[in-house]
Amino acid sequence: ESLILSYISSPRIPKVKLFGYSGQYMVLVMELLGPSLDSIIKKLPDKKMSIRCVCNIAYQLISILETIHNNNIIHRDIKPANIAIGIQEDNKNKYIYVLDFGLSKKYRSDTTKRHFSFSKNNPLIGNARYSSINALEGGTQSRRDDLESIGYLLLYLLLGKLPWQGKVSHSKDDKYYKIREIKKQST
Repeated sequence: ESLILSYISSPRIPKVKLFGYSGQYMVLVMELLGPSLDSIIKKLPDKKMSIRCVCNIAYQLISILETIHNNNIIHRDIKPANIAIGIQEDNKNKYIYVLDFGLSKKYRSDTTKRHFSFSKNNPLIGNARYSSINALEGGTQSRRDDLESIGYLLLYLLLGKLPWQGKVSHSKDDKYYKIREIKKQST
């Protein structure tokens, strides 16, 4: 994660202050940010945001993702807990930041710009609630999967809930199957 964070240059990606070992622990120190979208939405009375607010978030998020993708990286874990707002100082609280690059990876070569090969039967990487249909089907993730995840995140912010939330499942595979089928049927 620290390598990816130091690799991507963007004002909306947290700046790495320090990384390494402290005794037996790995340490990653980043700039201080405000609350995540997850914690903000949980505090709202009706648990959803206005369309104006969501459009502002969408615009910023797509711009940040473009920068990430232009650096040949896919995030693979877009969700409200991984998006934060800035802190009050210097009016940074008007901007969002993308966090948690622990599941990120390169999707194409830096030199040739060729995409790495597609495969099936991959384990799900990321959160099933916000993952793309392709990821739930075991396909290799790419930029389109990050964009689809943004769509689900925006839908969640607008509605306060996703149609596949709270479905009872007997196993993880059953849960993923139900989520995938509901996503496929949604317009």
